[in-house]
Amino acid sequence: MPDRSLFYAATPEAAYLIVRDQSLPNQPDAATGEADMVELVARRGGCPGGTTVAVTAAEQDLRPGRPGAFLIPRAKVIPAAIGRAFQPWHADVEPDKHQRWKAYLQPGSITLRNLVGADTPGTLRTREDDRVTAQIIALAEQPVAASFDLNHLREIHRRLFQDVYPWAGETRTVQIGRPGGPGFFDWEAIAEGYGEILERLEGSNHLRGVSRDEFTEEATQVYNAVNTVHAFREGNGRTQREWMNDLARGAGYELDWTRVHGFTNDIASQRAREGDLTQLRRVLGTITTTRAEPQTAPSARPQGDGIRRVQSRARPQRPASRDGFRPAPPRTSGPTQSH
Repeated sequence: MPDRSLFYAATPEAAYLIVRDQSLPNQPDAATGEADMVELVARRGGCPGGTTVAVTAAEQDLRPGRPGAFLIPRAKVIPAAIGRAFQPWHADVEPDKHQRWKAYLQPGSITLRNLVGADTPGTLRTREDDRVTAQIIALAEQPVAASFDLNHLREIHRRLFQDVYPWAGETRTVQIGRPGGPGFFDWEAIAEGYGEILERLEGSNHLRGVSRDEFTEEATQVYNAVNTVHAFREGNGRTQREWMNDLARGAGYELDWTRVHGFTNDIASQRAREGDLTQLRRVLGTITTTRAEPQTAPSARPQGDGIRRVQSRARPQRPASRDGFRPAPPRTSGPTQSH
């Protein structure tokens, strides 16, 4: 008999964990109250709360439930049957940008949705740091395939924040900015902007074979470009630094970020986005050292895919750096939100 495409209702956090772990929660089903039976609905809009996980089920395993719903033994929902989560911050789920902004936050709170039980930004930061530090160590032992495209960046973010945010590895769907500085790329232009970064790197052979001074200069341009795109709702800095570490190792260099204070790097990055690369160039020059042996070419590209945010009335054009490099300009699509 044919398979049916159905949907399982869940909270945003639970939906993320179901897809991440490829298994349903090990607890009585919210709809049936039973441990061994779960409810699937025929229409995504029929799920309470609107957040769902796509599930493929064999017709012979389904039993009639309430109108528009079916019951299925939990044991019949195998990992291969679990598809994507439809989250309220996804643009194809929620077209209203203001509602998407709210969806990233815990209801009635300024704290980002999280998987660590934090209900204040300060608590979230502390618990996030602990988990991300552990993942950075794991990432060093088992690095992401260094393709230097957007998927490379997304996979680093997913690895670092998989235990913290229910949108780990997903590019943002809202506008963000920083106090006193130019805005970041429009969320719809992230892939376009990153495409130009990749094109530049491929044209320079990923900086392999260049002198230390040449590497520092080009790495300054690239780091500023990646930071200006600012692909994620949170966690950009650590993700970008790990991505830059991959770039440096492939070119035969090391970046020691402990040589620079975080605030200094933040100021240098903001000034770079305003068009003055002097301080960022100095930062990269300070932290760059030569490796004993240059690394091999990057692997084949895989398939597929506390700082406050403030409102900005107009999205400024990204100033070109001194050599004219600038990722594709952002599209205009309304004001940046704040949290």
